[in-house]
Amino acid sequence: MILALASWVPLTSLSALILALYAIKFFALRLKQPGAAYVVFLSATAVAIPLSWWLSGDSNNPHVTPLGLYFGSPLAILVIPLASFFYDRAALSAGDKVGWSSRTAIELLVLVPVWFLLSVFAQFAIGWVEI
Repeated sequence: MILALASWVPLTSLSALILALYAIKFFALRLKQPGAAYVVFLSATAVAIPLSWWLSGDSNNPHVTPLGLYFGSPLAILVIPLASFFYDRAALSAGDKVGWSSRTAIELLVLVPVWFLLSVFAQFAIGWVEI
C-alpha cells in the first residue's frame, strides 16, 4: 500500500533536505583538502537524489510522468545547492573570502523558491507534469 501524504509533508521534508545540504556544504567547505570537500558534498548530493524521489510524494501521482519524478524532482531541489557549492569552492580556490551569511540567506529565501517554481512551470511546459 502506498502511503498518501498530507500536502505539507513533502514541502517540509524537501525544505529540510535543502537545509541539510547547506549544513553539509558548510562543513565540506571547511575541510582543508579540496578533494575531500568534493567527495563529502557530492556524496551527500548522491544520497539526496533518491531522497528527493521518496520525499516528493509524486510516486503515486498519475499526473507526474516518470521523467518528472526521476529527473524533474532532483533538478528542482538540488540545482541551487550544487551551484552554490561549486561557486564557493571556486571562490575559496581563488583565495577569495566567501560571504556566508548574506548570500546563503538570499539563496535560501529567494533563489531556491524562485528556482523551484520555475522548474515546476518548466516541467508543465515540457509535459513531465500533466493537468
